[in-house]
Order: sequence, then C-alpha cells, then structure tokens
Amino acid sequence: QYHCHILGGTCRPIISLAGKVKSTMSDAKAKKIRTSMGLVETMWMCLMPASNLSFWALLLSGVVDFRTTLMLIAGFYVAWALKKVVGGDKNEKGHLSYGILLVGAVLDLWYLEMLGVLAVAGSIAFVLNMLGFWPLPKLAYVTNKTILWAVVFKSYLLSMLAQMIFVGYTIYKSAVVS
Repeated sequence: QYHCHILGGTCRPIISLAGKVKSTMSDAKAKKIRTSMGLVETMWMCLMPASNLSFWALLLSGVVDFRTTLMLIAGFYVAWALKKVVGGDKNEKGHLSYGILLVGAVLDLWYLEMLGVLAVAGSIAFVLNMLGFWPLPKLAYVTNKTILWAVVFKSYLLSMLAQMIFVGYTIYKSAVVS
C-alpha cells in the first residue's frame, strides 16, 4: 500500500512504528486499513467477479437465448439484493431495479426490460458518482474492507455498468430498430 502525491509524482509506503502499513486519506491523517478478510467475506468478494464474468459469457456466447440470460442475470441479482436486505442492509435497493428487469424479461415486454436496464444502470452510475473517484485506500477504510476488495468492487461496478449498456443496446436493437 502506498501513499501517492499525484501532483508531485512520488509514491512512498507509509509505515507505522509498529511496522504495520498505513495509508493516508485526503484529510492527511493516517488511517489503518484492513489487510485481510475472513473466509465468508472473501467468498462474497469472489462472487462479484465470478457472477459478472459468468453473465458476460452468457450474453456474448449465445449458448442461452438473450431473454433467458436476462432472467438469469436479473433473478440472481434480485436474490443477492434480497439476501443483503434480509441481512440488515437498509441501503440495498437492487431488488427493485433488477426486479423491474426480471418482470420485463419474464413477461417479454421490451419497454419494461428497458426501464429495468435504465433503473439498474442509473443506480450503478449513482454509486460510481459517489465513490468511484475515491482513492482505493479511502474506499477500503470507509467500507472496512481491504484494498483488494476496493479494486474488485470498483471493477465490478464498471463491468456491471458496461453490461447494462450492452443489454440496453441489444434490447433497443431487437425491439425498436427491427
């Protein structure tokens, strides 16, 4: 972990007297960042890229038809969001946006699918706007996760946004243009 001075172009590790790596935030105070996660946390972190890569593979391979792929994607993320809601996450609203996409795919209504895509993409863009430009150490500190988790999370959000743009374009192309 490094503290970087963007304007000065230098990067140097911040080491405490105890030898633990620390990082600094914009307020110039050194803050301790976790360097490891438990097995369950690691499993949930690994599920982010695994699920996203799986859905990209389904979308691009054509092994499963597009509408079924939409149902799988939306159904998975509705279940994931509901798991978080049941676990006490009051900020989680993914079951609503992905729920619209799921209902649109099940009912084969392109305009409802598009509304779901816009809701999902909008919520991802909102989160990226809030913390996408945060330095990785700050995201790790604020979420009480590791730097690796912060990298995975940001990459996951960007990939999901690209996925929704691709899905929206595909819906538009097949329903509106043709």
